[in-house]
Amino acid sequence: MSESKPKYVIAYWEHRELIEPFRLLLKYRGEPFEDRVYVQGDPPECSRREFVDVRDQLGLAFPGLPYLFDGDNIKMTQSKAMICHLGFKFGMMGSNMIDTSFVLMLIDQAKDLRSELSRICYYPTQGDFEGEKRTFIKVYLPGQLHQWECFLAERIHNNRWLVAGNEPTVADFVLFEYVDQCLVLAPSALSDFPLLMSYMQQFRQIPALAIYLKEEHHRRPINGKMARFGNTVVEYRSKTNC
Repeated sequence: MSESKPKYVIAYWEHRELIEPFRLLLKYRGEPFEDRVYVQGDPPECSRREFVDVRDQLGLAFPGLPYLFDGDNIKMTQSKAMICHLGFKFGMMGSNMIDTSFVLMLIDQAKDLRSELSRICYYPTQGDFEGEKRTFIKVYLPGQLHQWECFLAERIHNNRWLVAGNEPTVADFVLFEYVDQCLVLAPSALSDFPLLMSYMQQFRQIPALAIYLKEEHHRRPINGKMARFGNTVVEYRSKTNC
């Protein structure tokens, strides 16, 4: 008997960047999925030919990476739309309209962290990565983490997670991953933010994720090959995950 095809396909380059929240979410849910990885060419060209050659054959309305297939009929790009699609499907967008609005806000707020990290790693102003890195670590990142610390302080007495309830929403997966990527650049960034540090540790201890986070998660680089930082690639090809 042939092995059944996984219902979900997630696809991206071989680094974590925008796709890792989806890996974490699907592993948390225990959903089998195909982890489809496209490999960039080596610097300086960093060719995207492996994806470009097939992108118009995938049935995507707006071809790009990352993308998500949910069965045969739902094929999506745009990471926020993708994570919210899974969030609604899995009942992880909060229990009411107010919760859902907060989830949407928190996803965007967390994405701000990743966007600034990406900017300095790929396109530092005037090519000054070291200067941008210092500003990021000393000014931008503490300011952002302080806001999250204050948010948690207002909610920590009643909630284990960002939004009301005993189970995480998709916003938790986005925040955890993007803070964790920032820690690759600034390992001690949480030292002044005990609530956020505790929150990150709580996430790492989720039973369905603990082994993956300890043994496999950090083997993948956070950025692509053309980045100034976080671009070391570990051999990792597409595979089906259960």
